[in-house]
Amino acid sequence: MLKRRQQGQVSMEYILLVGLLLVILIPLFYYSLHKSSESISRSQAEDAVKSLAQAADEVYSLSPGTKKFVWVSIPGGVQGAQINGSEITLAVNIFDVTSDVNARSKAVVVGSIPLEKGTYRIPVELLDSGVVQIGAGNDTTPPQIMWKAPNGLTCNPVSLRANTNEPAICKFDVADTTYNSMSTSMKGNSLGHSYEWGVQEEGNYRYFVRCSDSFGNNMNNSALINYTINLTFCGTLATPTPNETNPPNVTLLDPAAGYVSNSPQLNFFYNVTDESPILLCKLIVNTTSNSVIASITNPPVNTKNNITGNLDLGFYLWSVNCTDSHGSEGNSSKRLIRINATLDSDQPTINLMAPANGSVRKNNLVKFSYNVTDVTSGIHSCTLQVYGKLDNGETASAGALKFSVPEMSQQNFTLTLDQGNYTWNISCDDDSIYRNLNISETRWLRVNTSSETVVITSCAGQCWFENYQNGICRQEPPKCNQNNEVYLASGDKYCTGGAQSDTCCCMP
Repeated sequence: MLKRRQQGQVSMEYILLVGLLLVILIPLFYYSLHKSSESISRSQAEDAVKSLAQAADEVYSLSPGTKKFVWVSIPGGVQGAQINGSEITLAVNIFDVTSDVNARSKAVVVGSIPLEKGTYRIPVELLDSGVVQIGAGNDTTPPQIMWKAPNGLTCNPVSLRANTNEPAICKFDVADTTYNSMSTSMKGNSLGHSYEWGVQEEGNYRYFVRCSDSFGNNMNNSALINYTINLTFCGTLATPTPNETNPPNVTLLDPAAGYVSNSPQLNFFYNVTDESPILLCKLIVNTTSNSVIASITNPPVNTKNNITGNLDLGFYLWSVNCTDSHGSEGNSSKRLIRINATLDSDQPTINLMAPANGSVRKNNLVKFSYNVTDVTSGIHSCTLQVYGKLDNGETASAGALKFSVPEMSQQNFTLTLDQGNYTWNISCDDDSIYRNLNISETRWLRVNTSSETVVITSCAGQCWFENYQNGICRQEPPKCNQNNEVYLASGDKYCTGGAQSDTCCCMP
């Protein structure tokens, strides 16, 4: 009986021990699983925006009407999505903090991205307006002008400005007419539009402005810009409020304090008010000392302005300083943000491998070989440019483009060239938001044949194509070392002399 009680006690202690271990391990397992899931979500979000931005670049480099479909996986926890200007952004809840995951395109992009978790096939199309549409487009609403300037009394130099609620192209005219009939186009095809008049004579001015969005929806009614230039009132300083000494009032809008950016490039939004025109606003970041990283001249007052800044990995206090036309300065408050990305300022390194500079080719099928590396980012694309002076007196040019180029490995372009002298180089840009570009050295090449068709029929011809000087058939690969030759298996099929001559050796 005593033995049974002891066995029961041991069993109970074992159960309690196992239960205690489970109490400790289950939360740890759940925490680990939760963090792993959030890391996957972030990776999926990054892949989604980068894939869409890359597709936008690809169709943008072609002709209007070009469409491409992209498969993307939208993770759970997406709080919002924004396609604005050249930036594609997903706001994702990662590690209990909502962070922006974004990518930039060379094109102005519009459209929408699904927010629900799942895999989607999203169309990316270059529209006739030059804007790239992401997702299905069924917009039938004309754009709206949300802000315009100048108004009332103003001074030289004059800049007409208008902000729209969506990417658009704007025109203006002295007559209130249709968009297509308006005479003068404003700069900008995103949200901000401007036209620099410079210095105008004293008098009253009226301009009617209309805009058209990327879907061809034109405004039915004009926005009126109406202002007066009074040279006496403006004076030599061109300031509408003589002896005004109040500093500008600068208010920070976005990003908020504590914001985490997963991109090194960030738009800083602010508002400035003053009785006089604003000459300059500066974006200031504070780490160990104040540093001006960007500025903008003559920003409008009483509206949402932005300055784009580029920052490296780290924490920053940011603020905006503005100076009015009297020289009075106003400073905003400061906000602390975190940049969770590395600033990419380095260019790709391109190494040309073949043909060697000064090469003379005996056939007109030419293989251009190279490799490329980048310290910080991957390679977005590489382009071969070839320019030639043909023996018949004509000039020629050719090129080729390759996207998503692997690094640190031989890459090739192959072109058929006519008889003549050529120069060539290769340019590559990285896949960072800055698209850092570098161009290789330029090499000279001579093509010494005028054949219109390319037929390789010999070991020597195969060696020429592979950028060797010549080729010879020998008995076996070890025999290729007689004159420091290189064995080329792809040329063996042209060595038909039997066992004594079935190996293609290329001469360096």
